[in-house]
Amino acid sequence: MGSQYVKSEIHSLYEICGRGPQVFNLFDASRITEGKYVNTVGALSDNVAYFASDMLPVQDNAQYVFTKQVAHLAFYGFDKKFISYAGAVDANTPFTTPEGTFFVRFSQTLSTGADTQVLTKGTSAPSVYMGYGWRDWYRQDLKSHQQTVELFNKNFPGANLVNRNEVLMGYALSTNGSVTANNSYYVTDFIPVAPLATYICNKASNVVCCYDVTLKKVDVLSIHTNTPFTTPADAAYIRLHATPLNSADTLMLLHGSDMPADYVPSGAPNKQDITQTSLQISRAPSMRHCRQGAISLTRAVLRWVIPFHIRMAPWARMPRMPSPILSR
Repeated sequence: MGSQYVKSEIHSLYEICGRGPQVFNLFDASRITEGKYVNTVGALSDNVAYFASDMLPVQDNAQYVFTKQVAHLAFYGFDKKFISYAGAVDANTPFTTPEGTFFVRFSQTLSTGADTQVLTKGTSAPSVYMGYGWRDWYRQDLKSHQQTVELFNKNFPGANLVNRNEVLMGYALSTNGSVTANNSYYVTDFIPVAPLATYICNKASNVVCCYDVTLKKVDVLSIHTNTPFTTPADAAYIRLHATPLNSADTLMLLHGSDMPADYVPSGAPNKQDITQTSLQISRAPSMRHCRQGAISLTRAVLRWVIPFHIRMAPWARMPRMPSPILSR
């Protein structure tokens, strides 16, 4: 009886404290065992191509979902004794834990990447990667990054995001996100971007790598000259290569869908911004004229207001009495 009460309370604690949360990742990639996989009786067997997860606390008779396919999945009870084996589970496909389940353990191939796997409670997987645990540092960093990029785009519209001084000459960008020596190409630095946002570049590139907030590659794009493109949902940075080498001096990447006719250095306002600001200044009255206008207006008001108040004052409306001195 006491044991059943403890089990019930533990399940409640999992739900309250986030060990069995609705929207957070239960899988800690830092606690995997490489070279092992979960066999049909719930034990670990050797295989250099796989990794096995830690024991992950869950609730029984509840649905969970992975963001990536797992090759083997097993269920365990309160004392971590094996209950049953489920085999492979597809990505974004909910599965239900059996009665009495307190832990699950899975394995998948190392090539699929442990650092991108998510196990969450519910029937739908998150669209972007979520870090492990109740306090998700990944999502906090991502939010801070997105707020910074949004603030920059708002305050510096039309700014060129390519820093010529940070361009790596004589290198090309691989589709896996790494750089390799190539005398015909150059590679930009990591350029901060917003997810699902529109950008435009004045140079075509067949390799535009997209990275998340931890600089892990998440996608590869191919872009065309002066043609807007959209960043992926989990993109925080992009990096591209181009050729020939002398085009690095005029390379531009801007937020939005408009490309200026003239080259804009990194971080500088474009010609349209300068023209608009110049017109605003030239059409605005000068400070001298403003001061003169204010003085003239003040004098006009005083000429009208003061006599009016003098005329309306009680003593001004009283009949004049002859002065005793003057009447003599």
